[in-house]
Amino acid sequence: MPEGSDSFTKKALLYRRYLKAEEGDTDPMRGQKLNIAETEEINEYLKIYRDNSFSKHFEVNRYITSNDLWQKFPTIRSLNDHGENKDIPGIEPKYFSAICQLLEISGEDGAPLQSYRKY
Repeated sequence: MPEGSDSFTKKALLYRRYLKAEEGDTDPMRGQKLNIAETEEINEYLKIYRDNSFSKHFEVNRYITSNDLWQKFPTIRSLNDHGENKDIPGIEPKYFSAICQLLEISGEDGAPLQSYRKY
């Protein structure tokens, strides 16, 4: 995670890092600018995480599902396939990676993502 004195500074530094593509980089967001919709949806996702004092990303997904809020995330949402668990509402892998970095969390020890589809 980039060093910074507050959350905004860290987000700004992380965003700048994504703008600089490096050869051989496997980060799916690096070198790609976020559009307005992506930025707004990621910010809303982060707000839900913070406002509810969650500590794991799947808690946000569960909250969004329980409160029927996925329509607020048409750009970043996806239906995820984790093997035995298919069509699980969540977010696309490239946004998942960025959100985990912003929140300084890992992907936990859940079943690995096998595939996803936008909806």
